[in-house]
Amino acid sequence: MFEPKSDREYDLGNRSLVSCVSFIPADEGTVSRIGALTRRYGSDRALGVRHDREMGIALLPDGEPASVSGHCARYIRSQEPDTAIYGFWSRDNPSWAGAALQDGHDFAVVDSRYIVDPWVVETEALSKRAVLDLENPAHAKEIRQLYGNPLKWSLMAGPSGMAERAGSARNDVLRPPGVSTAAKVRTSAERAQTQGGLPEVR
Repeated sequence: MFEPKSDREYDLGNRSLVSCVSFIPADEGTVSRIGALTRRYGSDRALGVRHDREMGIALLPDGEPASVSGHCARYIRSQEPDTAIYGFWSRDNPSWAGAALQDGHDFAVVDSRYIVDPWVVETEALSKRAVLDLENPAHAKEIRQLYGNPLKWSLMAGPSGMAERAGSARNDVLRPPGVSTAAKVRTSAERAQTQGGLPEVR
């Protein structure tokens, strides 16, 4: 298991992920990567998913089932250098769009800005967009509908391949500005302890 190099390892610049979901506008001149990320990950075809007729499942290029959101997120993380994986349990975040369908959900956040989640398009058909911009106010409503309360999101794996572990995880990554650190967000390690095991991170 890896340990984070510093407190800044999971930092999202000078903002928390929740402040991004609250849509603080991007700096002037920032180039959006939505088109490029959509071309690369926006569909099974773009991802390079192959359908194994013998097994009856769709497989990502790394051989993992494309029908598992965590596998999709890990595959994207393996392809994009600055990608973190967030996730939540449906019982903890019942307002997310797939709460009645799935026990939980994991998704990739690229460049601390773009939710890249082909699973919501290809597997459950919850959205027509696989890439959403946390800094785009036009995406705010869809992000809230799809992913529910961002305070319920847990960091599963940081952008440099560092896995969280009990005692070393940054608990304030998802803390909105102005909220004390006592109101911490549960980390994936804490979440896993209630489930009887540590999360698997590849």
